[in-house]
Amino acid sequence: MASGLTPIVTPALLVSIRNRPHIPSHAWYFIAATTLTVLNRPEEIPQIYKHVMKHGVGPDDLKPGADEQLTVSRKLREALIKASAVGGLPKTINSLMELKKVTPEHLRDEPDNNGSLDVSPTARNRDIHHTPISKIFERGHDFWNNIYGKISRRIMSQLDRSGTEDLGLTARLMYGYVLSNTNVLSPLETSYVLIAGLIPQDASVLQDGGASCWDGQSRRSGWSQDFVNPFFANGGISALSVSIDCKAPR
Repeated sequence: MASGLTPIVTPALLVSIRNRPHIPSHAWYFIAATTLTVLNRPEEIPQIYKHVMKHGVGPDDLKPGADEQLTVSRKLREALIKASAVGGLPKTINSLMELKKVTPEHLRDEPDNNGSLDVSPTARNRDIHHTPISKIFERGHDFWNNIYGKISRRIMSQLDRSGTEDLGLTARLMYGYVLSNTNVLSPLETSYVLIAGLIPQDASVLQDGGASCWDGQSRRSGWSQDFVNPFFANGGISALSVSIDCKAPR
């Protein structure tokens, strides 16, 4: 864990993030949480959640109502789940456990007293147990193609020929069951998560992977190297500021 490190998240930083003109007001909090997760700073996640629960997600500083609180909680959890695709499952586990500590019980999607697991709005439980695998893989294939566009076949071919076909199979599983599920996060919101998870790690990943912000209709807004360089110059706090400044269509 990151105990003893200088805190990254401050009230002033969160206010600044909320008021940036190029950041969609509905997304900044889970993009910031994704970045912190990949930076291995899960202890910072509760500060974001508490801020949103008190001030809302927009610039108007309004406490969210009951429905919005549930939506925010679910989007934040789903962003951390999807962040595992680029940041690794251990970091996602740590962040979700920290988030749970500050999430009221009525805003959680956990099994009931009867042990029912089919309570999450993502419906992944049904995907696994009741939906034909072929349909899940088809959904993931479509999502993969929309993310990578004209180079999608080439990239998948490289994964299949990486020395083991299992790398391509792993990508198909991840895109089918995790990333292409858009019941909570839209395709555009999912692309924000992917980019926010990639930027703190290695700028070359963005270029080699061909990732870009995507609005579900094949319009793209690529990430400039200018957004990435400050992270390597100044460290974690710059990565947080950089990752959430995607000028994608809203």
